Amino acid sequence: WKGLYCMLLARLKYVVVDELHMYEGAFGAHVSLVFSRLVRVASISNSTSSNPRDKQGLVFIGCSATIGHPEEHFRLICPVATDDPVCVFTSDSDGSPCASKHFFVWNPPLLDSVGNNTGKIIAPLQKKNTFSPSMKWKKESQNWSSSGKTGIIKRSHAADESARLLAHAVANGIRCIAFCKTRMLAEWVFERSLSILKSDQTTTRLVNRVDIYRGGYSSSVRRRIESNMFKGELIGIVGTSALELGIDIGGIDLTLHCGYPGSVASLTQQAGRAGRGAVTTGPSFAIMVCFSSPAEQHIWKHPKTLLGRGLDAPPSIPITQSIAASHMLCASGEFPLCGSHSAVEALGSEHSDGLELSRHNLSDHDLFGGSEVYNEAFENILHRCQVCQETIHDLGRFKTFSIHPSIKKPFSRISLRSIEPISYSIVDLSHAKQDGRNDGIHDKAAVMDSIPYSRVFYHCFPGAIIMHRGRRYKIHSMNSPPLLASSTSCFYNCSDLGAFAKPTTAQYSTRALSLTSITVVKQLNRVEIDKNHKECTKELSSKGDVTNKFVPPLTDGTIGGSGVVTVKRTVHGYKKLSLVNRL
Repeated sequence: WKGLYCMLLARLKYVVVDELHMYEGAFGAHVSLVFSRLVRVASISNSTSSNPRDKQGLVFIGCSATIGHPEEHFRLICPVATDDPVCVFTSDSDGSPCASKHFFVWNPPLLDSVGNNTGKIIAPLQKKNTFSPSMKWKKESQNWSSSGKTGIIKRSHAADESARLLAHAVANGIRCIAFCKTRMLAEWVFERSLSILKSDQTTTRLVNRVDIYRGGYSSSVRRRIESNMFKGELIGIVGTSALELGIDIGGIDLTLHCGYPGSVASLTQQAGRAGRGAVTTGPSFAIMVCFSSPAEQHIWKHPKTLLGRGLDAPPSIPITQSIAASHMLCASGEFPLCGSHSAVEALGSEHSDGLELSRHNLSDHDLFGGSEVYNEAFENILHRCQVCQETIHDLGRFKTFSIHPSIKKPFSRISLRSIEPISYSIVDLSHAKQDGRNDGIHDKAAVMDSIPYSRVFYHCFPGAIIMHRGRRYKIHSMNSPPLLASSTSCFYNCSDLGAFAKPTTAQYSTRALSLTSITVVKQLNRVEIDKNHKECTKELSSKGDVTNKFVPPLTDGTIGGSGVVTVKRTVHGYKKLSLVNRL
């Protein structure tokens, strides 16, 4: 960067971050540290330039139409000082081309144990009797058997119902996007919608106009799907949160949501994909299909709560020492690490230009998660001999550390989408270039998907049935991971790990059996509910009278808190599930 981009970085003044709400979790932590590294090299380029821009530093601008905590989220992502002001601009009027939008809550029908539709949404109330439990069970069994039904009533799965609605919309020429919370649900909805379209001769021709878009696909597959989206060749699209970004597809009339996305911001962001552009002039619609969980059944009974704010969790940007260590290693190759001092101070007094300039340059402690995280991460890379001390000038005020000369391309050790150093590739053994060999990845064209190490034993274990673009595959074998792997180990050395699959006609799905243990490492905050606590709420009756209603006290000893935990999940087997009743 010192040769090619030094002049560009010296003149850089504004950094615009679009779709700010998308940067959360591990991805948000990685992006935040990338911005910190950008601030370092930009300040160095500006200080060493013959014509510096000014003394104010970079100005960050964040944009988002659906964000719950704008200032807090902005400060977590963008490296700004705690005493620097942050201005939040809101607008009551939306200037984007968008017609009216209607939201609906859809509850799937009830099914019996053999998968037949009962034609009801609410289960019939059972009459009270004085029989003993055993006699009551026998009478109910006789009633079910006499009516030609067997087993208990259960609700149709939200994925099956979303697939049915998607297929119905495609058959009627309604451009639609179906959003799913996970990759597995997206593949499920896609497969079921194709099966429904193929079952009718009048809609078989529409199968090629439905596609799926999610993370994990190769870049060539994603570019091809995106091209078909923008050309208008697709009527129905099944996607995950990857389609929440501000992609103006245009002409979308309906959005389906397989379950509540988790927040009002995600729901409105997904629903905003419909009714955009000059192609759509009429109203657009958003339908949330409920799962059987009590929370989503409550939303169906009280649909006004769908867009209610309620309790909105603050953003979570976990900058841990493992994430910080990888970026600090990259930063030490860009410019030596300076600890509690800023990079501009390390250049010497001839470039620092007094105390006024140093106020606008954050120290490395501030840029990389604070002094505690920085020191812990620094001790980690120093213990591994990945950095060495370097003298920049003769002032002798503090020590600086640069990357060890033996380490090349430290950026290849980082995966921005994950905190894990290892990922697996799902390889198609039936591909011509793979030729059925499971001793490694012989051609990248045979790679169907990629999955993080923490999920591979939960989803792609030997014997697992997976779905990929409407086809079923069975995992036959997988490579063993390295015995020891840390966040600072080389990421690309593990890129040849694979789970090898073949197409199958198995009429069942699989679910991993696992045990999860949670250990509290450090407790930061703790709240205990008082047994005498009562909450008073006011209600307005139909006559206009205001009455006080006291909520019953919570369970004595209820506690809440925050801190650091260790989660260990052990997969010890799997079970086969029927495609009819998912049991």
